[in-house]
Amino acid sequence: SVDGYAARADAVRSTLAELATLEAGGLTAEPDRRAAAYLRERLEAQAAWYELDEPLRDLRALFGTMHGVHDSAALLPRGDDDRWRNVAARLAAVPRMLAGWQETLDAGLARGLAAARRQAVEGAVQADSYIGSHDELVRSYLDALVAADLARAARAADDGYAKLARYLRE
Repeated sequence: SVDGYAARADAVRSTLAELATLEAGGLTAEPDRRAAAYLRERLEAQAAWYELDEPLRDLRALFGTMHGVHDSAALLPRGDDDRWRNVAARLAAVPRMLAGWQETLDAGLARGLAAARRQAVEGAVQADSYIGSHDELVRSYLDALVAADLARAARAADDGYAKLARYLRE
């Protein structure tokens, strides 16, 4: 969401400030100086990205936000019922995550910051490809205790992907 991106931008700025304090204190070991220089470069690039309001049009297909949302459920550890409940909770949250991202893209559109049309079209194709993509995950759960929750959550995730695909096409 817009608030989520703002919080991340704040975290980047505060980390840069903390890093400056460390550097001013004199990092003596060469590995520490190198790590600080690398971290500063990465954080300054991220800060510039936020400063330009790029998150408001961040529509990268394949390895962008949507992929991260998908994998946030698909790659969770499994094994016992508590972990499977976490998977179900994450799947159930997919529509909210995608809706928050859509709100962010809408805020960008309102400011005249739009992603390229081809990115939106490819994003819609990717969203469509994720519909049903958690079915195998649901089938891999071999107990009955959390099965209904998993199936319901996967359907909710599918609905979220379908809504996002429609939004990106329109």
